Amino acid sequence: DSNVCTDDSCDKATGCVNAPNTASCDDGNACTKDDVCASGTCTAGAPIVCNDSNVCTDDSCDPATGCIYTPNTASCDGGSVCWLAYGCQNGSCVGSSPLDCDDGNQCSLDVCNKTIGCLHSKQTGTPCNDGNACTTVDTCASGACTGNTPPNCDDANACTLDSCDNVKGCQHTDTSASCSDGNVCTDDSCEPSKGCVFVNNTKPCDDKSVCTTVDTCAGGVCVGGSPKSCDDGNLCTDDSCDTLKDCQHANNTAVCDDANQCTDPDACASGTCKGTPKADGAACDDGKSCNVDSCQSGLCVGAPFASANFDTDGQPPAGWTAFSAAGVTYNGSQGYTSKPNALFSHNNVGGSANMTVTSPAFALLKGNTAVVQFDILNIGGTNSKLTTVILNCGSSQTVLYSKNGPQGSDWLHFAYALDSFEGVCSLKFSVNGGMGPLGLDSIVIGCP
Repeated sequence: DSNVCTDDSCDKATGCVNAPNTASCDDGNACTKDDVCASGTCTAGAPIVCNDSNVCTDDSCDPATGCIYTPNTASCDGGSVCWLAYGCQNGSCVGSSPLDCDDGNQCSLDVCNKTIGCLHSKQTGTPCNDGNACTTVDTCASGACTGNTPPNCDDANACTLDSCDNVKGCQHTDTSASCSDGNVCTDDSCEPSKGCVFVNNTKPCDDKSVCTTVDTCAGGVCVGGSPKSCDDGNLCTDDSCDTLKDCQHANNTAVCDDANQCTDPDACASGTCKGTPKADGAACDDGKSCNVDSCQSGLCVGAPFASANFDTDGQPPAGWTAFSAAGVTYNGSQGYTSKPNALFSHNNVGGSANMTVTSPAFALLKGNTAVVQFDILNIGGTNSKLTTVILNCGSSQTVLYSKNGPQGSDWLHFAYALDSFEGVCSLKFSVNGGMGPLGLDSIVIGCP
């Protein structure tokens, strides 16, 4: 009958016989053990014990599968002082906060014994760092970090100062600015392979002497250029240069020329050329070709070749001649107040008033700038005749002015250039006035 709890047989008389037994069986419940048959049925045995002795699991039994051990998060004790707290994780008791055994010494080996706690053993020979950037190959010795060989800070650059900073390590300070020899005649620089280099130049410089100009560098030395010119243009000083005081001008007594034709001899005195005046009347030339020059009180004075104002009563000016049959009056006015000091000839009895005036001789150079000027008055009657002005130069005569008949009732002024004449000359005035006054005045032969 497929029942494990029956013993099956066949009786010839009755047929199949199924007799109950007490055999072991399985009641199909995983939570029981030692199941046995009773009365033809499998009877559950004693329940099984589900205990894994693990505080970190919750123990139970599932009839289908048997014992179940479910991890929990209960508190637990790991049995080690190396953990400050324990807790269940995934079915195991795990330390959650380890004991800090670091004593801050890199030269000690820090460990934790679960019974004793932290242990620190001093180290020797292990690498470390002493915190000093200026040591290398630091190692532990009896629990202390010791720096050994200093670093090589040489950067092979002659233009840097190499040093070591405990914090920053090797430092390379630029020293090229110190390559100055204080010599303006060298160009100073620094080359990494050589260090300071001083190259001669040809720059302008100052040799500290005021007696040289355009000083220039040569061969690393300031060389004075051209000597300074101390010439003050004064012949009466001896010029020199003192390297400290600059140009010096010492008065001398040299022979000189004061550019004055009317002094001689000339000599220097107190830094000035001074001449001794020549005698008055000595010849000179003021550069003008329209007058007669002579020295007067040490100066060249130019005077007209000839002139006459007739201001002196009784006599004509020196060198002049004046003639009239009716007589002449010097410094007279004859009532003509516009010329109160003129030369007059007048016939008050009805005769002719004729007058001739002649100048002294004078020399003209060709191309001269002289001018003859004069004022004339001829108030004649009906019988007034010719008035002429004639220039005689050697055998040559030139009429400068000619007027036939009366001129009018007032003075007239005339001027004539003499630049086309040369030689020894004289001037002649001829006036034929009939009845009436004849006058001459302000005759000048010279510069205009």
